[in-house]
Amino acid sequence: MKQIVFFGDSNTWGHNPEAGGGRYPLDVRFTGLLTARMAGCHICEEGVCGRTALAADTITPFRSGLDFLSCVLNTHSPIDLLVVMLGTNDLKPKFCLSAGEIGRGIEELLRLVRSPLVWHGEPVREVLLVSPIEVGAHVPETDMGGEFDETSVAKSRQLGAVLADVAKRWDCHFLDAAQITPPSAADAIHLDAAGHRAMADALEQKIREILK
Repeated sequence: MKQIVFFGDSNTWGHNPEAGGGRYPLDVRFTGLLTARMAGCHICEEGVCGRTALAADTITPFRSGLDFLSCVLNTHSPIDLLVVMLGTNDLKPKFCLSAGEIGRGIEELLRLVRSPLVWHGEPVREVLLVSPIEVGAHVPETDMGGEFDETSVAKSRQLGAVLADVAKRWDCHFLDAAQITPPSAADAIHLDAAGHRAMADALEQKIREILK
């Protein structure tokens, strides 16, 4: 049985942008679709709404990915494939981070993943870094407009290239979700049901290539 861990934010958790903060059922979330399709794989969801790569949110605490990654790695060890899907929440203007700085934050996560002597687990066999979907240009007009703005949109369009370079430097597999599906029309941030299906299709193909 292959152990696959998804470490991400609200899109990994399955936030439903049309349900006022509700969660898509398992058979809609891309993780649930992968579970149904990929016999012989144990899919572990480690998604939290608002999770950042590195930034500490004083309004919504306990969201820094770096603070919790060590625990997650130990919880699910040994891990055949770790899928890191973060970066969107770091785009919030209150953090004042450039796309390059967000990339360096994700590098800190990868540094920890590659250091089992630090987190006291077995080495993670493979890592897939997924650059997030873009922030929709209409985000100021949505319920997410209080947290994201035009600068978030511009920086989100830079993340794919930045994280592709990060993946190359850290010898990780790479997938750019912005090339797979747009954000939902409802809030410009989250995957809708069609987006979850598209992500499941792309992830299934990529994971099968990695674990063959």
